[in-house]
Amino acid sequence: MIKSTFYRSPNEHLEKRKHKINGFNLPNTMDFRTWGDYEISDDYKYAIVHKYKSKAKYYIKIKENSLNVDLKLNGKILYQFTDTRLDKEDLTYFSRKLKTHSYIYKNGNLIIKEIERKTKYLKPIKKNLILNKCFITMDIETITTNGIMSPVCISIYDGTNVSSFYLSNFENSDKMLIAAIESIMKPCYNYNVVYLHNFSYFDAVFLIKILSSFNAKISPIIRDNCIIDFKFKFKYSNNNFITLYFRDSYLLIPSSLSNLSRVFKVLKKDIFPYNFFKLENINYTGKVPLFEEFYNISLEDYNNSVNKYKPHTDKEWNFKNELIEYCERDVISLFQVIDKFRKLIFDLFRVDVLRFPTISSLAFGIFRSNFLLKDIKIPLKFNEIYKDIKDSYTGGSVDVFKPYGENIKGYDVNSLYPYIMKSCKMPVATVKYFTGDIYLLGEIPYGFFEVEVETPEYIRHPILQVKAITTKKGGTRTISPLGN
Repeated sequence: MIKSTFYRSPNEHLEKRKHKINGFNLPNTMDFRTWGDYEISDDYKYAIVHKYKSKAKYYIKIKENSLNVDLKLNGKILYQFTDTRLDKEDLTYFSRKLKTHSYIYKNGNLIIKEIERKTKYLKPIKKNLILNKCFITMDIETITTNGIMSPVCISIYDGTNVSSFYLSNFENSDKMLIAAIESIMKPCYNYNVVYLHNFSYFDAVFLIKILSSFNAKISPIIRDNCIIDFKFKFKYSNNNFITLYFRDSYLLIPSSLSNLSRVFKVLKKDIFPYNFFKLENINYTGKVPLFEEFYNISLEDYNNSVNKYKPHTDKEWNFKNELIEYCERDVISLFQVIDKFRKLIFDLFRVDVLRFPTISSLAFGIFRSNFLLKDIKIPLKFNEIYKDIKDSYTGGSVDVFKPYGENIKGYDVNSLYPYIMKSCKMPVATVKYFTGDIYLLGEIPYGFFEVEVETPEYIRHPILQVKAITTKKGGTRTISPLGN
């Protein structure tokens, strides 16, 4: 109940200048005394205004710099809006928020109309509390015969146990790979990530065919013809399912395994005579292959390998054993690299790298979990918004000059892109479309704008780029025209 005194509006003539929405006239000032006959509570926190020439009433909650207003007719709410003053001294300069629309008034005139677009915004993600060793490393060694590559050996390491499968123990390479995959189709490996270094561009060629042969649901994520993640879900028992994720560790830590083992100071990658790697040699036993059979090794490394097989040791060089040892060393080294990398990232940011398949997604995850503030709204571009922004992008302008000059100084800029990202504004906040003269707000506008530009006819080398339709089929070219 409002304890109040009944007042007549002192400025009835102002009622003629209204903002009409769906047939209803809304006031163009925050001074509700001009909206009609009004009642106001003794504490000046609430007011009721009897709308002129209407049975509708404004029910107003009064705040220091804003009004929360319900327009009601016979107890039913017709509109709800909030008016917020933009000038402490001028009640005719204010913004009005009505659902997804915003209106800015100045001196009784509507100068800007804004429409919020339905947009998803980037959200923070939670940090990890603990680290679990829920990953496996795998490596495949292949041999080329008549231009066709086929797997010869596959090794798997889970951080504790290492297992290997060799071609001579199976009918063919497919049976070998099936046995290897079946060895990790166990409840203890549920939701594990299986890492293979260079999986996307090499190992996937052999594994996808094998994984697809199982009665399982596969869900690959592919970007630019590159396999980012390969989800493998199968039924283990009546109502129990097991899920494995096959990923490329090179996409997460983009360097060779040899370099990674050196940088992270883990088990080093071994040497192997790849030039000796032929189908007829997979069961070879005898002397160490010649130095020429090895690839990209030093003579010192070769001699150290030969010394292990001196005649007095009664030990022969065995192709199968050497290849298995080489493959197992790779999976152990890769596991140790990933394990150290995970701990490093977790200690710095409390983020588990297993949540992210690539180095770019990991960087994005670190940003969202550590640096994205809740009150910062970063829109995710899609649909019409993306199309509008994309249509305005034409790429960089390139000029061609004759390579001649006198007393010329050349300049270059290092790290310009990171500098701009660090030092300059980015168009974040609620996505809105607007109509009206934005310069009337008295601020320098910032955002994306569709404008008309007229370039002078005397410019010899125009630089303002636009896209123009140049073919009957709708093809476009980027041009720099003169005029409008």
